[in-house]
Amino acid sequence: MRGGEHNSWTAGLRWYLNPNTHVTLNYILNDVEHDHFEGDYESLQLRAQVAF
Repeated sequence: MRGGEHNSWTAGLRWYLNPNTHVTLNYILNDVEHDHFEGDYESLQLRAQVAF
């Protein structure tokens, strides 16, 4: 397997609803250059966390 190049950028927002609860939203852009895989890949991630 040969190497390639991978660049990744992430932008995120975090919203604190109260001291025990927050919501995180991330947008990730990946740029991949490899022998068999090439192109831009995007993902959107949402996470809710509650501490008790």
